[in-house]
Amino acid sequence: MTGEQVYYIKRLRFIEDNAAQLEETWMSVARFPDLTVSHMQKSKFSYIENECGIKIIGTFETFSPTFPTPEIASILRISPRDPILKIQTQAVDSNSIPLDYSLLYSNIFEFQVKYFFPR
Repeated sequence: MTGEQVYYIKRLRFIEDNAAQLEETWMSVARFPDLTVSHMQKSKFSYIENECGIKIIGTFETFSPTFPTPEIASILRISPRDPILKIQTQAVDSNSIPLDYSLLYSNIFEFQVKYFFPR
């Protein structure tokens, strides 16, 4: 809703001490009034499902190759000329109500997206 207060969370994921992915997340203060830094240092989905009792039925994801801003390149310790994978995500509950909105910026030298599609 317009004007609703939201948390803005910025997290950096590492793989073997290498910056692999920067995540920016927005979550509703009204929906998650007890959210703490401690929760976000762990799994946000575990917090949503186990502590808030909300069933996550899925996540919409959009993958886009792009180039990082100078700030993101610096955080990921790459050149602004190195491509990254930008992933937009939105988890939804059993009523299809959004739970979060996230932008993930992946260092493709450290983090690859891999899928297995059954026949």
